[in-house]
Amino acid sequence: MELLGLAEIAVLLGVTKQVVANWKARKPNFPKPMAELRSGPVWQKSEIVAWAEAEDIPIVEPDDSDSDPRDGASRRAIIAALMNMKGGVGKSTMSANFGWFAAFHRNFRVLLVDLDPQFNLSQYILGVRGYERLLEENAPTIEAIFRDSNNGGRPSSLVPVIREVVNWDDDSCIHLVPSSLELAWSMKYAVDRPHLLRDYLNDVRDRYDVILIDCSPTESILSTAAYLATDYV
Repeated sequence: MELLGLAEIAVLLGVTKQVVANWKARKPNFPKPMAELRSGPVWQKSEIVAWAEAEDIPIVEPDDSDSDPRDGASRRAIIAALMNMKGGVGKSTMSANFGWFAAFHRNFRVLLVDLDPQFNLSQYILGVRGYERLLEENAPTIEAIFRDSNNGGRPSSLVPVIREVVNWDDDSCIHLVPSSLELAWSMKYAVDRPHLLRDYLNDVRDRYDVILIDCSPTESILSTAAYLATDYV
């Protein structure tokens, strides 16, 4: 019989100890510990493996490193774009739900990027009032990164554009790069700048586990920007 504590489960499943503690508290089907020792609870490895397989959580082969597999130094986000050339098919809804699932149930750090001038994803995530506050504050949106550098200037990084919507104690989060109607005008003059989205995302990529891009339903400079920036479409 092989027994595991919080630290060993974290290594086995490629997460932090805080994530395992969060699963223990949040998921009613998480296996009950075999014993509660002074050093903490212990579980039977076979039960943890069976639970992880049922939850579709991959098992990580341990290496000789003592580093946390989910620490900031080793994090590099997967970037995926949700794209469809027809509007009204639920693309923004899926982006929002994928993001919330990855953050809440998989304990990932998630950045959602609204690359659609219709800004539906921004309203879903911020709420109507939250989006109104963003406009009242005259806060930057993704449109800013496509501006002519000689006309209003572009931000030096994506950080001022990111809205930190939710930060949980276990280091998971939902952050958003919002969009606005102005993006429809900026994209007309940004035909030589589709690489900028890739460059800005690469600068913050080590802060997240998953970056999801909600694309506009048309072939344009924005879809080209998404193609250049993503690992998966």
